[in-house]
Amino acid sequence: MFGTVIAVAWVAMPVGMLLAGTIAELFGVRTLFIGVGVAFLVLLALIWPNQALRELDRAGERAGK
Repeated sequence: MFGTVIAVAWVAMPVGMLLAGTIAELFGVRTLFIGVGVAFLVLLALIWPNQALRELDRAGERAGK
């Protein structure tokens, strides 16, 4: 499973750079940065309420003590 995730990430990097370059060329760098910022905020809003992520953080704090 982890190998698949890593392989997809390695494939996504050059595809993302190609897409970002195309968007910057067509619409400008400012638009690209605004789009990336909006995408990060949307992703944060989607994962913020996930209780499982908060439990991972608490488990890590308990393990460190």
